[in-house]
Amino acid sequence: MSRLRMRTLSALLMKFAVGSSVVFGVAAASALGGCAAQGETGGQGEPLSADQAFVSVPRPATAASLATTKALHSKAVPTAGADESFYIAINRKELGKRWFLSAFLKQYFPGAVNYGAASSLGTKVVTFRVQNGKLFVFDASDGHASSDTFDPELIIDAYPIVADASFGKRPGADGFVLFDPAAGLNHFGVVSDAFATPDNTAPSRFSVELSFLQNYRSIADGVTFEQVFTGYSDTADSGAGSFTEGNQFHGAGTLGIALRRYVEGTGFTKATLPWGGEYFFRNGSQLVKNTGRVTDFPIKWNIHPGMKPIQWVISDKLKTYVDAHFPGSDIVGAVQRGIEGWNGVFGYKVLEAHVGTAGDGPDDDVNYLYFDEDPSVGYAFANWRTNPNTGEIRGTSIYFNAVWLDPSWFTDDPAPAGGAPKAPRAPKAAPKSASIVWDGMPSSTLCAFPAPAYHGQQLGKHGDDKLTGQQKLERLVQHTILHEVGHTLGLRHNFAGSLGKSAVEPSTSVMDYLLDDDGIAMPTPGSYDIAALKMLYQAGPTPTARFCTDEQTSQDPDCTRFDQGNDPLNDYWGPSYKDLLSYADGMGGIPPYYVPYYVDPVLQYVRASYLQSGNAWSIATGGIATPLDPASTTQHQAAADSIERLLFTRLYLEKPENRGPFKMDPFAYLSAVPSITSELGNVLGNTDHVRTFASRRVAVDVLKKMQTPEAYQALLGARDAIVAIRPSLSGVEAGNTDDLLARIDVAIHPYFAK
Repeated sequence: MSRLRMRTLSALLMKFAVGSSVVFGVAAASALGGCAAQGETGGQGEPLSADQAFVSVPRPATAASLATTKALHSKAVPTAGADESFYIAINRKELGKRWFLSAFLKQYFPGAVNYGAASSLGTKVVTFRVQNGKLFVFDASDGHASSDTFDPELIIDAYPIVADASFGKRPGADGFVLFDPAAGLNHFGVVSDAFATPDNTAPSRFSVELSFLQNYRSIADGVTFEQVFTGYSDTADSGAGSFTEGNQFHGAGTLGIALRRYVEGTGFTKATLPWGGEYFFRNGSQLVKNTGRVTDFPIKWNIHPGMKPIQWVISDKLKTYVDAHFPGSDIVGAVQRGIEGWNGVFGYKVLEAHVGTAGDGPDDDVNYLYFDEDPSVGYAFANWRTNPNTGEIRGTSIYFNAVWLDPSWFTDDPAPAGGAPKAPRAPKAAPKSASIVWDGMPSSTLCAFPAPAYHGQQLGKHGDDKLTGQQKLERLVQHTILHEVGHTLGLRHNFAGSLGKSAVEPSTSVMDYLLDDDGIAMPTPGSYDIAALKMLYQAGPTPTARFCTDEQTSQDPDCTRFDQGNDPLNDYWGPSYKDLLSYADGMGGIPPYYVPYYVDPVLQYVRASYLQSGNAWSIATGGIATPLDPASTTQHQAAADSIERLLFTRLYLEKPENRGPFKMDPFAYLSAVPSITSELGNVLGNTDHVRTFASRRVAVDVLKKMQTPEAYQALLGARDAIVAIRPSLSGVEAGNTDDLLARIDVAIHPYFAK
């Protein structure tokens, strides 16, 4: 699932402008790559061949640059051979040619994965030119020209040319340009994650103080290396690093940089965006020259019969962890099946996975599945690297961690007989998260697939499966990886998949966010997934199954993550909410941490459903609305009063950003609204004699905000009833009643806002 990196995910932009050139500079340096034989690091006296595209020229790291490493997380320390930084020399024959320039954030401190580590920062197509004593880097991607007349040259960066006497003496040096990749200009940005609204949305500038390069490596079509950097922002960050980083302005990290020769896959053709749904990820907009139009297109691999399978490397850390904690299990095999499980859609081997070695990692030429032993990041995600000109996918990665391997969520089937049902589990709070973006390119991670402990749904039992807890764990792992790999093939979420539940499959799509028991029952692609991939890769017809994706989750109540059934309100949300109410008396109401997972999904139907708003309100207030049974316990009366006050506040008075996906008040013409208005009047008038003054004051505020004749009449009617009983009251109750009447008078004089 893409992250999304559950980056699902209402992203707010905070620019993080990097004042030192290093990051992009390093990338530009890599852009000098040629073939493997051309990428060797040259000794100071060795001749330079005219066939070499680039060479790295060693320079000893300074004490200051080595000190950078000490500021980083322990995983970011240089590896063997990393004690030398280097300049880059580019062959003059390569100037003007196109290269892929990519960056991958391997490490970041503080915050690590929650702040963008394990993520691709994008790919550009670039060219190089020597001008005015500098090596300039230009964006050479298609789609910038509005016409033949207006075709801009877009400068990305500029690096000083180095005058090095020892290099100049080497035979062939006059055919090369030596420059310093750590002395240009660059820009970072930080994108807030969907889990949290950032404390500060104003632009924040980040300046790199120290940087050096390490781990230079030649690959078949270019070069990769790393840039270690540390610096300071002008805005304090009180998020992920507040407990581990004394200076809240400080940040540090390691970028993996690659520059590879520009090439388009043989026989690859751009896909076209279909009508009827955003089934696929878009590559990005391009101008269509001389037309005034903008176009974009889906991303996809160059998949075709007879192809060499796309290789995936599974982190060796996963096998080490599983061997230590789950000996004899098939969790590694489940991950492999999750990756290769899409082959059946194509009818031939497209994907092939194997466990890597300690030397493998997420470089530009490796499709890599991270495993993180730290379970505190509550989600898995995928991202990808594409050709910005065509949408062809060049590489991908998946992040997966130990939180998914918690056996406490999985019990054997059948469940033991007898015993009272357990209360719904309280989900963990998702960590505050942000992700770095590179030079203004948007984050490529959409999905952040939450693990069971974070999405808060109780694991049940699907169908007649007789599975052990270990088998359930393995199946859910397979489903999760299958979901993420689906993203790397180009598929977006389909949150309407569960609406197609049948006896054959609990959802038409593994690209849905499914309850755990349904995910366990879907270890292979669903019928929608098969149709969607055939449309993308084989020009098949539009899928007939219902579809909705991230944008619709705030528009259509049936387009909701982690729901179930063809009628989610009555099949899942209503029963789940009623189960929660059965425990509410003992909890004194509904604790706040349950509200997003059990209350909001019911209220979203009240807010937006043309057909079910009245039914949803009846579900929400069942057993707690006026009049309560006079024989009900004092404990139940207190809980009912608290819950109704919560419902009214959540529907009308809560700040929009705190209301969940649906921000609006209930539309006045929905069938629930007359019932809500009537109930507000009853609460205000305390018709069943159990409503607190706190709830009655909320009723006044909501009726005032509704701004309808019916709500106005409810205020007037309640006021008359309260005035009638006022003479019989005394003491504290009389004082509270006078305060309530004054509040009503303020609300109705005047009632309708100008």
